[in-house]
Amino acid sequence: MWRACLTLSLTTFLCGCVAQINEKVATSWLEHDLICGIDESVTDEQQSLVPEGWLTKPYSPSYWQEYWNHRVYYLGNATFERERSKGYVGLSGRSMILYALKQRREVGLADLVAEERNKEYLATLYEELNDNNQSSCKILGHRSPQCRFTPAQHPGAPYFQRPCGGSP
Repeated sequence: MWRACLTLSLTTFLCGCVAQINEKVATSWLEHDLICGIDESVTDEQQSLVPEGWLTKPYSPSYWQEYWNHRVYYLGNATFERERSKGYVGLSGRSMILYALKQRREVGLADLVAEERNKEYLATLYEELNDNNQSSCKILGHRSPQCRFTPAQHPGAPYFQRPCGGSP
């Protein structure tokens, strides 16, 4: 009987530990995945490739405008409240969008033409970028993650990493 109780207690304890570890891994990878998505998207746009989700269509700058306006609206307003309650301490969605907008400028891409839903928000973000004049790496504030390219558009170049160093 005591063995059964010990086994049940140990199993319950280990399941709880595994669940906590999974939550920590999920929250630490959140920022990595989002930053890599931004980095790859800027690279793809600079190389006149199509955005993720448009792979069956020919290149068009209008697809990138639509893509980035969608990211501005949904990622820019993300608070990561649930993830923060589990230990996430990374960038806010707003900071990630500032990072993307600045990185686009640094590689010579034009500023976004805001959709109606983003007009005020984008104007505020661009004003902040103009006033602040920080590099995208400084906005990121830490070492760039090593990212994996989408094989469909980058066969033979599986990994890449932006040259951002440590803390500003």
